[in-house]
Amino acid sequence: MSSSYELCDEPERLLWARLSVFAGGCELDAAEGICADYLLAAGEVLDLLAALTGKSILIADHGKGRVRYRLPETLREYGQERLQEFGEYDALRRRHRDWHEQLARRVYTDWLSPQIANLTARLYREHANVRAAQDFCQTEPGEAEAGLRIAMHVWLFYYWIGGHVSEGRYRLGQALARFGEPTVWRAQGLLLASFLAAVGGDRGAVQPLLEQGTSLAGQLNDPATQAFADWAAGHVCLFAGDLPQAIAHSEDGPAVEHILTKLGFTSRAQVAAWVTASQPAGEGRLAAARCPRLTTGTAMPPAPSPVTPSRDGACCATA
Repeated sequence: MSSSYELCDEPERLLWARLSVFAGGCELDAAEGICADYLLAAGEVLDLLAALTGKSILIADHGKGRVRYRLPETLREYGQERLQEFGEYDALRRRHRDWHEQLARRVYTDWLSPQIANLTARLYREHANVRAAQDFCQTEPGEAEAGLRIAMHVWLFYYWIGGHVSEGRYRLGQALARFGEPTVWRAQGLLLASFLAAVGGDRGAVQPLLEQGTSLAGQLNDPATQAFADWAAGHVCLFAGDLPQAIAHSEDGPAVEHILTKLGFTSRAQVAAWVTASQPAGEGRLAAARCPRLTTGTAMPPAPSPVTPSRDGACCATA
């Protein structure tokens, strides 16, 4: 490997080292967004990727109008060693985390946009990178809240629709254990953990998590968090077979007004009708009619307020 490294010029060596932060490869926009800076211009990245591919350092996987670049594991490990020698390892991991958090948040907030199919496909392709970003948050001091945010952003399309409920519960459990500040993120994390426990059939965990989340939501002056508490309680009742109580949670309380706005419903009666349609015999029929791009009978809870990432730069992920 050292002989291959010697054959590279300085920009190629730097990009090789920086690409080692990716788990499972990357696409051009991610390579530019994470690896480029004053030492390595974004406009040079494509040519450098081609040069590293030509030297058999990178593998380029072509498919459906896009190229995905990846380092073989031994070359990735070598690149990580060089990155540590450069003193950039922690900074690049944080930039990697920020970029993938932005992707996850975009999937969450744009769930009714025409781009959602492309965004969710990209989320699935970046699964290993999202996991790596969460691992960084779990091990790096002071980053637990970011790990909780990522879990909250990806839950609908990955943990719930994607069928990875156990992984979602594990990630939320990790983040909640390390982040104890009484914020909207913790409150909604507890409520979502209750929902996923109900989905997973862990009845003993459902109520304690729901009570903790609801109590914290009551202490916070945030309509979205209060709405999330109603949403979670309603779905817990729904999964328990208590349809009247599930409907009551969907119709009552000032926070429901927030849900109406976020989901595009025009009346409380529509919310109640949606809950009824979410029963097994008619799951998702009303939701599909009301929101055609929604592929599950479970409505999306309102998103928390935007969080400014620690590194400037837009996430430009596409399919």
